[in-house]
Amino acid sequence: MNPVTKRKIFYIPGFDPRSESYYKKLLLQNFPEIKASLSGQTKSQLSYQLGGLSVDYEILSWHESVRNHWLSGFKGNLINVATLFTEFVFKGGYLRGSKVTLRDAIQKGFSVYLFLAWFLLAVGLLFYIKQSIYDVYGGFATVLAMIAWFFLNALIYRGFEKTHIFWVTRIMRFFALYAKQQTVDVIEKEKQFQAKIAYTLQSKAFDEVVLVGHSVGTILTLNILSELEKNGQAKALSVFTLGHCVTGVSVVKGAAWFNQKLASIEYRQSYWVDVTSGKDAVNFYKVNPGFDTKAKPDRVLSAGFHKIFYKKFYKSLRWDFYKVHFLYLYKPDLPDKSVFNYQKLLTEPLLLKRLKEGAE
Repeated sequence: MNPVTKRKIFYIPGFDPRSESYYKKLLLQNFPEIKASLSGQTKSQLSYQLGGLSVDYEILSWHESVRNHWLSGFKGNLINVATLFTEFVFKGGYLRGSKVTLRDAIQKGFSVYLFLAWFLLAVGLLFYIKQSIYDVYGGFATVLAMIAWFFLNALIYRGFEKTHIFWVTRIMRFFALYAKQQTVDVIEKEKQFQAKIAYTLQSKAFDEVVLVGHSVGTILTLNILSELEKNGQAKALSVFTLGHCVTGVSVVKGAAWFNQKLASIEYRQSYWVDVTSGKDAVNFYKVNPGFDTKAKPDRVLSAGFHKIFYKKFYKSLRWDFYKVHFLYLYKPDLPDKSVFNYQKLLTEPLLLKRLKEGAE
């Protein structure tokens, strides 16, 4: 009988106020084979065995910290947009990013383009409405123009809410706060996660220990990795960064400390795989998460969403950048069409061995 591979997976989600229960439910909905094979579970953890692989999966949730920095509503969204322009336009964040990747710098500025267009449209609408009705209403034209202008802009605002544009600006504000070390609560969470991972590695209770960071969670993941490496605790650790947003922090003025952390993992004992998608408008596609340092992943892979999901489903997501950013966690329709996807991490006993050997 072949031996069973015991794999421990730590998963750090992105900038999301939803708790670990949401991500556990998402996992079980997408992978019913895991639900049918459960041997135990808690709110943030579940265990299962499929064939030659035994998995202990744990969600390292930091949703409470996210809620501390999650601004919503009109005032909150206004603050987020102001931060976007201050840190990434006026202080040169986009300019610095363009030196790393011009393609992504142009693409990632889409929210700035939309808000500038909205501002110009709003000003133009106000004058147009006023001039159009002045001859009929005379002195009341200004009041009526303001009322009409307000309702038109309210419709535009609601449209932006539905397309998740303000979700992007919340993330951008977090980049700025994190880069300037104004998220003390998040740093404390990282220390807790680091201690838990270090303990697991030291216990040697598993054949493989894997740390997965998704979206903004990749930022926390690499900071934790740098500390584990510094303490000589990462030798048996494998790291996967999915849809990384790390560059969004690196380009902020004041992020020198973070970039030094990234530079420190150039020489490391851990194994690191970075997975991104050209379709994902939020991640930095095949851009080194190490920013302008020599620290690079051992493997850089494309998520290959266009190959692993049915064409009809994939085409339906053409403009839904929010859902595309979460596809890394979804069960693929054609898993064998890619070198790596989440199903392989959850169910394939020899995945890490195959990746380290460079087998396709």
